Amino acid sequence: MHEPEGAYETGDQERFGEAYLARGRLGQGAFRVLVTDYLAEAGPEKRVLDDVAEVTLLQTNDEADVLGHAAAADALLVYHNIKLSDRSLAALAKCRGIVRCGVGFDNVDIQAAGRRGIVV
Repeated sequence: MHEPEGAYETGDQERFGEAYLARGRLGQGAFRVLVTDYLAEAGPEKRVLDDVAEVTLLQTNDEADVLGHAAAADALLVYHNIKLSDRSLAALAKCRGIVRCGVGFDNVDIQAAGRRGIVV
């Protein structure tokens, strides 16, 4: 498969391994990124992640809604009012990162995320 120029940084294959990078290419096994909050669209997110991930808007502030999608998530983008407790973090079996888009991170249980190897 031909890669678009600049799709990955020089040295990424050595750092992450070809199998890891191949998983991020759209198609079977692509990364899944969930945007929890109410956004009209995922324009900037999709432009940045389009080559490596499927971006899904959950349109929710309810932690229970995350549980239904948690098993497939490789990463979460968290914006405003949603609270992520130990309960929802425990369901994120594949998740390796939570990005808090905004100021502060008091809406994410940092200790629970750390115990699961999830970087916030």
